Amino acid sequence: MKPEEYVEQFSKILDLVSEEDWSQDVDKTRVSLTILQELAKDRRMRTMREEREKTKVEPATEKQKQYMDDLGIVYDENITKEKASKEIESALEENRK
Repeated sequence: MKPEEYVEQFSKILDLVSEEDWSQDVDKTRVSLTILQELAKDRRMRTMREEREKTKVEPATEKQKQYMDDLGIVYDENITKEKASKEIESALEENRK
């Protein structure tokens, strides 16, 4: 986001917070800043989830394939990153038992 967009978003939040009937004296600026920070965290988490979802269907890396070979895992050549990760985790769990 551009700085102007943050300022605009902060102003909107401050307006909303100012409209509230607070039961006690509240620092409305601080409340607004905290809400803005939480929104930014939510935005980052959403971006991270979207990126993680994209990688689920990508082909496994050569490093993953090599590690599966080292662990003796038989796998389809078109295995995805997500499936490879689960196979590796499962094999490691079995080896711990």
